[in-house]
Amino acid sequence: FTIHGLVSASSGPPMGDPVKLLDAGYTLEQISGGSDVTVLIAAGFSVEQLISQGISTTALIEAGVDGSELLSAGVDATELIAAGATLAEAIASGASLIGLLSTNTAAELLAAGASTYNLMQAGVSIPTLLTAGVNASQIYLAGVSVQELLDNNITVATLNSNGVSVANMISAGVTNETLLSSGVTPAQMVSAGVATSTFIGMFYQAGAIVYIANDGSSGIIAALTEAHSSTMLWGATGTGLNPGDPYGDIGQGAAATARIVAHYGTTSSLSAGGMANNWAGGGYGDWYLPSEDEAILFYTYKSEINACAQANDGNNLKGSSYWSSTDNNNGTFGRKVAMSNGSASGNNKSNTTNNWVRAMRSF
Repeated sequence: FTIHGLVSASSGPPMGDPVKLLDAGYTLEQISGGSDVTVLIAAGFSVEQLISQGISTTALIEAGVDGSELLSAGVDATELIAAGATLAEAIASGASLIGLLSTNTAAELLAAGASTYNLMQAGVSIPTLLTAGVNASQIYLAGVSVQELLDNNITVATLNSNGVSVANMISAGVTNETLLSSGVTPAQMVSAGVATSTFIGMFYQAGAIVYIANDGSSGIIAALTEAHSSTMLWGATGTGLNPGDPYGDIGQGAAATARIVAHYGTTSSLSAGGMANNWAGGGYGDWYLPSEDEAILFYTYKSEINACAQANDGNNLKGSSYWSSTDNNNGTFGRKVAMSNGSASGNNKSNTTNNWVRAMRSF
């Protein structure tokens, strides 16, 4: 290019301070001895001076001037990009995201290297960030509170799947019931400081929790309705299934039920164990007839189970007795637990009029 000045070019570049020479009316060409921008830069002219003398942003970029220098010299981001800089280069150079948002979407800025934090500082909303592909964890790490995320309709399940801590969700006021129903496990909650006693009677995986390990990693759930619409038999009277081991402890119900099914078959009408085994309440297929000690939990937490049942379309425990999967060590009796006082006793296996069947499952 050619910039005309007030003084005609001489046979060689004048000597002296470039700024003073420029002030004296010499042209850039006269001072530097050429029109190449790199020569002008080498002659000592600042980016601001070159811009003030009409040197284009494109020419400056082609000469290797850094985008941050151009921005500092007053070139805006739009002009920078129009002159050939990429969006990523403009962002890396420190261009104002507020200005870039006037011509680019949040998704485009993210793809070009803008951070979630800086976009939020530029006024981009949480819904817009989510639409642009930013996940809840990234927004949380950018400084947004759990409560604000919840206020923007981000679910607890989403927060959990994105790694937001359970402790922080609890601090934000999320209830234990909501955490459980949103896919947060009891173990996660115990690790976050929730006492195991809190879980008794809480609805979880189609029933009420009645037993839980100290670390929350496992537990037992009581069904909220009977597996059968009326009382039924334990099984046909005959030999004891395992006289040496009646399978009566907590944790033995599933094995005891499997033993009953193996003995009487899978037809539900043939045994209480078969009925519980075949039941699919809540969409789960791993229910079993509780062992004696597990059935005692029905009585121990009767109020909690009933409250959970009432809140979740179930029904209260009956006032009579429930079969357990525990054998009475003989061919005639199976064990039952009375809901009136929690006592366990033997009853004829073929009794079809006195004892109900309510299942349990484990997690």
